[in-house]
Amino acid sequence: MWASTGIEFGRSYLSAICRALDAVAILLSNRIQRANFLIPVFEMYELRSQLRWWDAAVSVNNGTTQLHLNKLGMYDRWSWSGSFGDDVPGDVVQGFTDACPRGWGWLWGSERFRFVWSARERRHDINVLEAETILRMLRADATSLDHCKLLMWCDNMVTVKAVRKGTSKSPLLTKIVREIRLMCLHHHISLCVHHIAGVDNPLADDLSRGMVAARCEGWSLNNAIMSRWRSAYQGFDVDAFCDPSGRGRQAPAFCSIVDEPFAQSFKGLKVFAFPPLHLVAKFLQSSLDWGAERLVAVLPMQLAQESGLGQCLLHSYGSFQGIFTRPQGNHTGSCPAMGFAMGVFDLSARC
Repeated sequence: MWASTGIEFGRSYLSAICRALDAVAILLSNRIQRANFLIPVFEMYELRSQLRWWDAAVSVNNGTTQLHLNKLGMYDRWSWSGSFGDDVPGDVVQGFTDACPRGWGWLWGSERFRFVWSARERRHDINVLEAETILRMLRADATSLDHCKLLMWCDNMVTVKAVRKGTSKSPLLTKIVREIRLMCLHHHISLCVHHIAGVDNPLADDLSRGMVAARCEGWSLNNAIMSRWRSAYQGFDVDAFCDPSGRGRQAPAFCSIVDEPFAQSFKGLKVFAFPPLHLVAKFLQSSLDWGAERLVAVLPMQLAQESGLGQCLLHSYGSFQGIFTRPQGNHTGSCPAMGFAMGVFDLSARC
């Protein structure tokens, strides 16, 4: 029982274990009875589930679990009692998530991501989808949040309460919440989840619905890969999709969200294009009139093949962290994996 106070929400993962013991406690009044009594664990799903969670919880980090205790020996949980819009301590990372029946999205710092649910996943209740979004964010970026205090904003109150309590009446939601807690234990993340009104969470909401970029405009292929393509084409004249600051540009001139390339002419120029995912279709249509001498684009493999661009493929790249980078302060840092294959295409013949 002491260990359960030292691991966040550990006590909430003892209920099924305690119920089984309490139910037979009156029958185990002496040593002989206790020595000859066996609990049919295989018949108790929730009991087995909680035992598996404890096995995983005490096994993370090579069996070394970091306990956050106060002077009384109880878990000293980090929490924040403010509301959205209040000042947040400087050592706290804020994250925002949202889900809808179509897809999900999350963002923290300069990172943001979106994806669509499979047909099977769409059948789940929205509470489950909201919790799954938080879990997928941690799976993608937990290594970047090691030893951090994470203030997570979610506009679904049921999900917020479940993550706070560590359990739910829904078995599937409880399973997801337990995975979230294991991720936090493994990476020493102090997680505090708060509710945010949907109107105050527009970017995460738009990401989940596919209405804004699934990546920051500063993303690009890493330096080693870009060096190869710059060398192959003796450099580029224009980077068609860059962050407004221009720090991540791959050419002397660049366009951004404040100076979009769609209505411009690039006649006689060599153009590099890595369009945000929600702008790929618009890019493919408008680039037909760009008149570029060379147009090299980074596009999702599946979408490009569906658009009949298979013959334009120069090279494909799988999905793993490190393929893409973005400016981070005074240096360049790696971005999370896209989650699907990307390819470099020479679209010059279409211009």
